[in-house]
Amino acid sequence: MHEIARTILNFTGTVSHWLDRLAAAICILFGIGILVSIDVAIFSRYVTQASLLWPEEVARWLMVWITFLGASVGLKRKALIAFEFLVNTYPPALRRFADIAIKLSILFFLGWFLVYGVVTMEAAAKFSGAGTGISHFWPALGPFVGGVIMVVHLLHATLEDVFGVSGTAGDRQSGM
Repeated sequence: MHEIARTILNFTGTVSHWLDRLAAAICILFGIGILVSIDVAIFSRYVTQASLLWPEEVARWLMVWITFLGASVGLKRKALIAFEFLVNTYPPALRRFADIAIKLSILFFLGWFLVYGVVTMEAAAKFSGAGTGISHFWPALGPFVGGVIMVVHLLHATLEDVFGVSGTAGDRQSGM
């Protein structure tokens, strides 16, 4: 393989690896945030007899972030559902071509997802939460960030398929 291709693969692999670790860590922190905010809501509702608006908002917004960051983690770790039974019957050269075509199709979809994510963030920025007063831009940013991370993971995986290699720098760091 050409040295430039190896450099690009190592760079994208390293970036993909660290984004995966960051997204997983944020998911854990946001999961704890959901637990705490729901506990506060339960305590305020049943112990003090006063319902608070903000814990439910915070939990919902953190769940949005976890959904899309978690999807990026699942994509990187190949833990998302895939129907590969037909593709797995192909000869290796055709399977490689099919894998590249599938990844490019997903990248195309993610491109549209990100374009409309920007539109959604712009629209959401005009509103704020009733309980927190925080702009709706911030929860709308979660799907966009998750989508960008998915693009990085897919770009790296597609380049690996194109160059016919696997286990570049970032994958070796994560044990994949």
